[in-house]
Amino acid sequence: MLLWLFLFITGLLQPDNENISVKISSSDDEVTIDIFVIVDFGVKIPQVAWEIQNAVKSSVRDMTKIVPNAVNIHVQGVSR
Repeated sequence: MLLWLFLFITGLLQPDNENISVKISSSDDEVTIDIFVIVDFGVKIPQVAWEIQNAVKSSVRDMTKIVPNAVNIHVQGVSR
């Protein structure tokens, strides 16, 4: 189940993009998703992080009926 969830999320976030990586942790009935991104110069970082977080939460919930207890967005840098 966890492998399927990982493949779903990375598919959602286009894994061919080297500016994004995903880590999924689970324990008991909780799932935590950490997403590491490098954003483009000039974007509004809080807005991009919020949009990614909401898209992942709602997509995981709608397709798997699993509600992640946390979706953490980690901005690793800015590219030009």
